[in-house]
Amino acid sequence: MSGAPASLAAADRTSLPVAAGAISALILELLESEAGRAEQFGDPAASAARLVETVPSALEDDDLQLALYLCYELHYRSFDRVDSAWEWNPSLLSVRAVLEAAFFAALEQCVPREQVEPEEVGDRLFALEAADQGASLSRRLEIDPDLDQFREFVVHR
Repeated sequence: MSGAPASLAAADRTSLPVAAGAISALILELLESEAGRAEQFGDPAASAARLVETVPSALEDDDLQLALYLCYELHYRSFDRVDSAWEWNPSLLSVRAVLEAAFFAALEQCVPREQVEPEEVGDRLFALEAADQGASLSRRLEIDPDLDQFREFVVHR
C-alpha cells in the first residue's frame, strides 16, 4: 500500500467481499490477480462500460456501488492478499473512471447543477440551513445518542 503508514499492518486490512454481480466480479477478478499482469484481461474498461450499460439505476445498483467501493478502498486500508500495485494501476483506474461517469451522470439527473456566482455561495448556504426544520446534529446527539456518531462529531469539532 503506497504512502500508507507503517502501522497499517495486514491485520488492519479487510477481506475481499463476495461479488454482487458482474461488475464487482470483474473488479474482484482483477484484484485477485497480480497488477503487473493486467494486460491478460484485455480491456477491462470496455468490459465495464458494456456491463454498466445494463444497469437501470447507477445510484441504486448494489453491484456498481460495490465495484466503486472496491476501487476506492485500495486508497484506504486495501484488502488482504491484494497486490498494492493495483492502487494506481492504469487499467483499474480506467475501469473506475467508467463507473464514476455512470454514477455522476445518474447523480446529475437527480440533482441538477445550478450556476451560482461565487459571492452568492455563503448566502445560499445560510438560506439552506435556515430553511431546515430538523434538529441540529448536536441536538440529535443529545436526544438520541449513538456512540459512533458522537465520536465522529467530536473528531470534527
